[in-house]
Amino acid sequence: MVLHRPAKVLSLVALKVGFLGVAIGAGFGLRVDANFFVLRFDLASPLRKPWLAGNKWVIKNIKPSQRDWRQENLILNIAIGYPF
Repeated sequence: MVLHRPAKVLSLVALKVGFLGVAIGAGFGLRVDANFFVLRFDLASPLRKPWLAGNKWVIKNIKPSQRDWRQENLILNIAIGYPF
């Protein structure tokens, strides 16, 4: 007797489709921990751009010495929040 689990199959398909839309990046950050708040600076660049047609991995295209590449790809995030 074989039992079919359409909900499980559907969830695996949704997981695969959801992963196809995930962007991946890498970077580094600086975190300043004060008594009442946390100040964080993060500089990152994408490694995978899911909105591109064809090859979505852009690791081979990283060129930090070129100004145009830096303007299009380097992202600076500044966050202020409460400590955990």
